[in-house]
Amino acid sequence: MSLYYKQRWYIVFLCEDSNGPKISRQECANKLKISKSSVSMWIKRYRETGTVDDIPKAGRPRLTTKKQDERIVQVASSLECHSATEIAKKVTRFKVHVSPRTITRRVTEKGMVYGSTLAKPLLSAKNRKKRLEWTKNLLADSWDNVVFTDEATFRIYGVKKKVWRFKNHKIITRIVKHPAKVHVWGCFSNKGFGKLYCFKSNLNGPLLTKIYSKALVPSAEAWFGKNTSKWTLQEDNDPKHRSKISTAWKCSNGITTLDWPSQSPDLNPIENVWAFMKHKLKKNPVDSVDSLVRRLRSIWNSLSKDYAKNLVNSMPKRLEAVVLSKGDWTVY
Repeated sequence: MSLYYKQRWYIVFLCEDSNGPKISRQECANKLKISKSSVSMWIKRYRETGTVDDIPKAGRPRLTTKKQDERIVQVASSLECHSATEIAKKVTRFKVHVSPRTITRRVTEKGMVYGSTLAKPLLSAKNRKKRLEWTKNLLADSWDNVVFTDEATFRIYGVKKKVWRFKNHKIITRIVKHPAKVHVWGCFSNKGFGKLYCFKSNLNGPLLTKIYSKALVPSAEAWFGKNTSKWTLQEDNDPKHRSKISTAWKCSNGITTLDWPSQSPDLNPIENVWAFMKHKLKKNPVDSVDSLVRRLRSIWNSLSKDYAKNLVNSMPKRLEAVVLSKGDWTVY
């Protein structure tokens, strides 16, 4: 498949332009993750023609003009259309009469891909307003003394496999109806990652206070010392976090909790950590609970201090994204 137009010019900039770094063709290929022959081809095209345009091909003439192509992409980029057939119907009002297959070709040429949308809960106007107010109040605050926390669940056989197969050839993956699972609680600050607490039972108030005692406090003391006034606990609005027993425990131990808006996992950078760990598990699946626990601890312990610091440093941008979206969901 031919490279996108911008990528072709980027090759010229990297290897040929006087203002560019003038790296080798192999370095350029490695940087763009393409073959060296592709780099050589577009450099040759540029030297011969002064451009990286496609050479006109013999055969059936193009059905659409440049302006019509722009209209197709414009309609495809809107939220009104979800398929090539719908786009083909919509563009008829601009006197563009082409088949869904042609629509697919035009949007693909512009680098668009067809895939699922991100599923996010619908936020009420009240929630959006609260998220926006909360964000604006913290835009200028520092996050260096915040301990971010959260829970996640990891399952055995919880990842579907994708394989290449011949047409009409069925490949079966054995699964269990109710796969075993492990719950984890983790924390981090800009000083690094703390203790990971693994458990199999459902989380409740008494277990949460045990996690605070065994994992949260030792981690925070290693970072900030025994003076709990030097750090603030971040956790979401799960009822277990707000239960009488957990609230009383935090109060008696002098732990201050950061006010956190409801339905806001997009603001908690630890969600990125859980996604990363699940991605790592895909590469090396496990077949027992004990193996899963060992693997989770291994991945967690491999996380670097720089990674933790980068996550904390992402908070200002997360808040800015909420402001730009007027309190609605963000993708970060």
